[in-house]
Parts: sequence; C-alpha cells; structure tokens
Amino acid sequence: LHQATLAEEGYKKLIEDLQDVLSSLREMMRCDAMNEPFRRDYMIGLTHEELREHSHYPLKYYKIKQMVLPDYTLGRIYAMLNQLRTAVRETEAAAAGALRNGKTYEHKDFIEELNRMSSAMHIIMCKYLAGDYEE
Repeated sequence: LHQATLAEEGYKKLIEDLQDVLSSLREMMRCDAMNEPFRRDYMIGLTHEELREHSHYPLKYYKIKQMVLPDYTLGRIYAMLNQLRTAVRETEAAAAGALRNGKTYEHKDFIEELNRMSSAMHIIMCKYLAGDYEE
C-alpha cells in the first residue's frame, strides 16, 4: 500500500530503497523455508558498516538530527516511513524472542538482518527529510 501511494506521488528513488528492503525480507523468508543461512552484504546501497555509520551519524551524512520524532507537521509520507520502521523493530523483537534457545539464538543472522533493516529504515527517513528523494 505504501509503495503504491508513493508511486502515485512520483517517489521513484524512495520506492527503489523500499523495494530493496522488501527484497531482503523475501530472501530471509526463502532462507527460512530452505533452512539456509541468510547472507546479504548490502541494503539500500550501503554495507553493514555503512548502514551503522549512517544511522548513528545522520547529521554528518544527511544534515538531519538523529531519530527525528514523528510529528504531523512532517507529513503523511514521513509518518508512513515511521510506521514501516516501527513494524521492522517489532518484528526484530518478536524474532529475538521466537528464535531464542536458552542462552543462544537460532538464525542469529535473521535477527542481525532485521536490526540492519531498522537502521536502513531510519536512514530512509533521514534521506526523506533531507530531500534526497525529490525528483
């Protein structure tokens, strides 16, 4: 629904980043079904290290303060992106609980990827506020 709404409004680059996040989710589901380890080195064009760096220092990369809290003045699209980021965080927490086996975790790779996905969503929100998706 969100991608369809964004397509109507002409946010091609934003849709591409969201599609990349979706591709990661699809690959995770495939790995789960095939009982294979998950391995994806990039998301939204950034390595794991770059995702962490950009997410922790958005002022440096996007001239945006870290984790700008949603507010109606930031608009509907920012609220939609925050809703997606929140869903990723909730999924990460649920996965950590579901995949815990005593003191270890099954599919720790899934939990790590969901954490990276949360960082990617934060970066997407920063890029949106910075105007990086304007065409």
